[in-house]
Amino acid sequence: MKPRLERLEGAVAIRLPWRAEFRATNPPGRGSTDTILFVGVPRDYTVPPTGLRGALEEAAHSHGAPGALVFLTAVDPVERLRTLETRAGRGRAWVYATIGLEPPVCPGGSGAGYEPLRASTINVAVIVEESLSEAGALDLLRVVAEAKAAASSELLLRCPREARSWRPAGTVTDAIAVLWPPGRGSAETSGHATSIGGPVGGGVYRLLVEEGLHLLGARGLAANALGLSVDDLAGLVAAIYDRAPVPGVPRSRVISAAKRLLEAWLGDPNVQSLIIASRELDIHGAAGALPGLGGEEFRSDSKRVVSDELLGMALASYLAGARGILAMYWVERLKEEGVIPEAPMFEDDIVSALLGSAIARILDRLLGTEPEVII
Repeated sequence: MKPRLERLEGAVAIRLPWRAEFRATNPPGRGSTDTILFVGVPRDYTVPPTGLRGALEEAAHSHGAPGALVFLTAVDPVERLRTLETRAGRGRAWVYATIGLEPPVCPGGSGAGYEPLRASTINVAVIVEESLSEAGALDLLRVVAEAKAAASSELLLRCPREARSWRPAGTVTDAIAVLWPPGRGSAETSGHATSIGGPVGGGVYRLLVEEGLHLLGARGLAANALGLSVDDLAGLVAAIYDRAPVPGVPRSRVISAAKRLLEAWLGDPNVQSLIIASRELDIHGAAGALPGLGGEEFRSDSKRVVSDELLGMALASYLAGARGILAMYWVERLKEEGVIPEAPMFEDDIVSALLGSAIARILDRLLGTEPEVII
C-alpha cells in the first residue's frame, strides 16, 4: 500500500499505511508516527515562547493529528506540495516536498544578514518501504541533505551581505525527515551508491531543481546570479542614459525599452549560460578554488585576471556587436563615479556588458541606426 494524501484547511496530511519509525531534523528528531503534516504559516511567522517543539505539537493537535511529524512552511502546502514515487531497494520510496527559496543560507555567513528572519522553507520527507537500521536512517538523511544542497546550488540561490559570493546549501528554515516501517533485516547503509539512497537522492535532486526553476523562471535565475532584477538593471540603464540623453526622449521610455530588451535576452540560453558562468566563477573565486589565485587575491579584484573582461566582451559582442563592447567600457568608467554599483569580479563585467549592450541598442534606435523596433 502507498501513503494517502489528504488536503486540509491550510495543511496537507500524508497518512501512512503503517506506523513508521522516523529520524528528522525538526523536533522531536526521532520517534514513530502514522501521519506527516505540512502546515502553512505566515511569512512573518516567529516561533512562540513555548519553543519550536511546542509549536509543532500544537499544529498537530489543531489539525486533528496528535503525534504527527509536522513541517511548517510559508508556501501554501495545499497548492505547492510536490511528490515523487520511485523504486528504492527492495520496495518503493515516496518523496514529499514543499519548496520555498528564501531566505537562502550559505556556509561562511555569520547569520547576521538573516534578520528579520522570513520563513519560506525547503521541507523534504522521504518514506521508504525497506526497513532501516539507525545507521541506515542517518545515512539516508545525509543523502537527502546533500541532494537538497546540490539542488540549491543549481538554482543559484544568493545569500545576503558578506556571504553573497558563497555557494548556497538551502534556506534558513529547512527541515528533512526519513521514515520507514519497523522490522528486522534493516538496511545498514543507504548512501548515494546504494539501491536505496541512489534513487532517493536523485529523486530529491530532480524534484527540487525542476520545481525551483519553475518558480524562478529565467528572470529569477538571472536575478539570483547577478543580485539584480530586470527592474534594477533597467533603472541602471536609465542612469547611464541620463549621462547622454537624447533631446525629447523621456527617461521612462528608455526604462520600458530596456526592460523589453533584457527580458528578451534572458530568454536566450546563450545569455543565460554566460550569466551562470559568471556566478559559478565568482563562487569558485571567493572560496579560493580558482587554481593559481587565492581567495584574498580574488576578492581584491586581481589585475592578473583578464578572463572576467573576456567573458563580458563575449556577451557584449553577442548582444550588440562592437558598439556593445565600447559601451561596456563606458559603463566600466561610470562605476568609478558611483553611477553603477560594484559587484564580484565576473558578475561585475557581465552586468557591464548587459547595461552597455542595452544602452547601445537603445541609442542606436533613437538615433535611427537600429532597424529593430524596440522603443
